[in-house]
Amino acid sequence: MSDKKHVKLHPEFGLNPTMPVCFWCSEETGEIVLLGNAFKGRAPRSMILSYDLCPKCEKSINGQIHVIEVVPQPITKHQRELAPGLGLYPSGNWCAIKRDALNRIFPEQYAELRDRVLATGKMICTHETYSRLTEDAPVSDTLRSMEPQGHA
Repeated sequence: MSDKKHVKLHPEFGLNPTMPVCFWCSEETGEIVLLGNAFKGRAPRSMILSYDLCPKCEKSINGQIHVIEVVPQPITKHQRELAPGLGLYPSGNWCAIKRDALNRIFPEQYAELRDRVLATGKMICTHETYSRLTEDAPVSDTLRSMEPQGHA
């Protein structure tokens, strides 16, 4: 018996293909995903299937920390949570922070949190925190290493 995954064909649209789009840069990833019957109705030409960075975004971050602004309500009708059960949704605002900047952002009493961010390469923050981080970037020595990426 094979361990391969099989696509259950959609009764009307067969393989029901779509092309994934990067949530962060809005560009197609160059892949084709066969949704079959997993998508009810005809799959759109392209759609966001994941919050993972595409290769282009991964390259632009270049080993820095991916800072993600989150909000408590979805931005679009069918937006999924950042992680199941988290109750938070990416707003599309993000930036990259150099790893050594975290030592200046997190006081020593938050060393465990800082170390977790360093290990994952990701940090989520509220709109208020994200705004403070990015607004202070031009004038704060702590945040001079930030490279705001705008809105996806």
